Amino acid sequence: FVSKNPKLYTDKFHYKKELNPETFNQEVLEINPDVIIVDSITYPFEILYANETNLNRTRQISKFIHQLRTLMKEQEFGVLLTTQISRVVNPKTGTSTKEPKGGQSLKHLSDIKASIAFPEQTGEDTPEDLRFMVIDRMIKKPFRIDFGGHITEDGGNNGKIKSNRT
Repeated sequence: FVSKNPKLYTDKFHYKKELNPETFNQEVLEINPDVIIVDSITYPFEILYANETNLNRTRQISKFIHQLRTLMKEQEFGVLLTTQISRVVNPKTGTSTKEPKGGQSLKHLSDIKASIAFPEQTGEDTPEDLRFMVIDRMIKKPFRIDFGGHITEDGGNNGKIKSNRT
């Protein structure tokens, strides 16, 4: 896309490698975007607050998310944030849950949560390239990433993994 139409790319896209929470609001006001995409919301905070505790970094992320939501509503633009999902084990109960890296504010302040999940079980009948798009933990759609990065919906078994039992 960039090489085929550099002027359109330059006019329509603004790319930055760094996210500075102190200057972010002003930069957004100057750019006046329709959509902001932040790939790995936790990464800039890991760099900025490298010598801080995880709890303080999480607080900084939460503060930024609150400011971003306010700005988003005032300026009427959309936001897509990505973060890693970690498996967290409750030490008292031993139960395991999947939680977004960066704290609970990411989970509670998101209007729509989408994740890409791998099959819970694998076996001979489970293709290696099978993934699931999970939206708000209510919709689970299987898909595959084909050669060249093309995504195709896999409706063959409706996302269910075949059992090896007879």
